[in-house]
Amino acid sequence: MRKMLVFIAITFSFTWISWSFAFLSVTGKIFANEKIFHIAGVFGPLIGSIAISLMYGGKKEAYNLLRKGLKLKIQFKWYLWVIFLFPAISFVSILIQHNFDIGKIDFSAFHNIGNLLVLFIIMLLFAPIGEEFGWRGFLLEEFQKKFSPLFSSIAVGIIWGTWHLPFFFIPGKVLNNFFEISPFTLILFPFYTVGLSIIYSWIYNATGKSVFMVILLHCMTNWSFETFYPSNSFEGFNITYGLIGAIAILLTVISIGKPNFINPVPGASQIEDHHKS
Repeated sequence: MRKMLVFIAITFSFTWISWSFAFLSVTGKIFANEKIFHIAGVFGPLIGSIAISLMYGGKKEAYNLLRKGLKLKIQFKWYLWVIFLFPAISFVSILIQHNFDIGKIDFSAFHNIGNLLVLFIIMLLFAPIGEEFGWRGFLLEEFQKKFSPLFSSIAVGIIWGTWHLPFFFIPGKVLNNFFEISPFTLILFPFYTVGLSIIYSWIYNATGKSVFMVILLHCMTNWSFETFYPSNSFEGFNITYGLIGAIAILLTVISIGKPNFINPVPGASQIEDHHKS
């Protein structure tokens, strides 16, 4: 437990200090490039996980953590899930938003494949890499040593959602825009990250604890939302949030009877490599 608390302290401190400078930059209190502080902040979980690994396990533990990001040899079906799940969720969300009238959907974002590829690379290099070594590679692992993956996913989801808190108060950020439309978004957001966390944990455990796969999944999540909602639609976000919640509940329901997911068991951290089955 102490390792997790130290990790959270390092991660939140680094990120929130960085994003505080981003806030000061956006509001004109300091003259600096806001994007630099924004990008720096998303690497808080990575920095925290490496720091805590070095502190408690030395170079070997830090190496083992980073090596999870190179675990690419995964069954092809999991790549299909990771690549197409969130584009599918986003597309269904748009269909619902437009009452299933495909003619009303704007597909202009797909006219320039080059832009989509550049967006994918940008999405991949920052938040997913900056976050997933920490949230899944370290924190989820630590929780799963004592608790079930379901409980662990919920706990990580709440912490993950809380970590984003400064974004609600930085002008121009998507979460700030949503907060101005409805302050209730601040309360709903942790539920959204809990739903995402359950899905991400499912993929992480099913692929033999591959951080690479959740990095790719996180990238596809952000890429899908940016591509299908270039105007950051509040209505679209809420529909998508509902779909993600439904999928998370479905994964939980179909996992009843699989004790490794619902209940803590001896050696809970040694979850079976489902990709080999």
